[in-house]
Amino acid sequence: MAEKCRQQPTCDNDADYRYTWAGRDESFICEAHARWFRDTCEAMGYYCQLIPLPKDAEREADGT
Repeated sequence: MAEKCRQQPTCDNDADYRYTWAGRDESFICEAHARWFRDTCEAMGYYCQLIPLPKDAEREADGT
């Protein structure tokens, strides 16, 4: 089962990344919100880490 984006309560997209930044717990984010998140962090001079999630076909091959 794919994780959903947790960036906005109204977003129903599947997550494409796990993300983390200083002082926050790791969470999940979709591609659309990841672009906004990356740009916002860059503008503030803040480091964020986006970790790509495996695609559905990769998950099926792994059995996860």
